[in-house]
Amino acid sequence: MPGAAEPERLNVWLAAHPMPAGDPLLAVKVGETVSASYHVIQVRTQERPHVHQEHDALVTLLEGRGELHLGDRVLALRCGDTVAVPRGTAHWFRNTSRHPAVAFATFSPPYDGKDMVPVEPTTH
Repeated sequence: MPGAAEPERLNVWLAAHPMPAGDPLLAVKVGETVSASYHVIQVRTQERPHVHQEHDALVTLLEGRGELHLGDRVLALRCGDTVAVPRGTAHWFRNTSRHPAVAFATFSPPYDGKDMVPVEPTTH
């Protein structure tokens, strides 16, 4: 997986993993170890508010900008920003870019694709 320091490689990777038309987001697992899994997440519009009850996440925005709703806070994120999302914390990302935002997420333990519990959004 390309790093943020190599934008041309990221663009090649994104071209090989296009978002389906009309989908709000696309998450692709790019690797896994015994203790963590690694994913590239493209967000066209926004995620639904949710909680991971058994997974911590570390998310770095590689392209774009947006708002991360994290518990009772709203964080303005720009390219290069990194945020820890502790398990059990309600969160969701809203893209404010004209193009899909792209993030690299590390989940610990490795994400099983099932630990996503929908929640009601908090109001601010």
